[in-house]
Amino acid sequence: MVIKTYLTRLFTLLIMLCAMPTIAIEVNEQVINRSQWPQYVNGSSVSALPQVQRILQQFEETDQFSIIIQYPGGDNGITWGRQMYQWFVGYGVPGKYLKMELGSGAPDQLRLMLINKN
Repeated sequence: MVIKTYLTRLFTLLIMLCAMPTIAIEVNEQVINRSQWPQYVNGSSVSALPQVQRILQQFEETDQFSIIIQYPGGDNGITWGRQMYQWFVGYGVPGKYLKMELGSGAPDQLRLMLINKN
């Protein structure tokens, strides 16, 4: 009797899990090398970067989207990540869609990831 109840509950749980909608997550990852970063940072110099253009082309202001800025360690890396963050905000991307993370994978790279949880 106990085993039958257990199996019934397990079977019900499996059916419920299979019936749940699946969430697909798409990631658009762009890497900006230090050599590509403009010497004079302003609105037009950053928006001219093809990596930034690719992120902005797909970004939508919905809760499904977020932009992660992964920056290298050290003072220069933090400054670089903040410049990118501030540029996005200045461009018009609300801060609630932006997230900064330490660890771009290389000391001379800034990694941008557009997450789409559709």
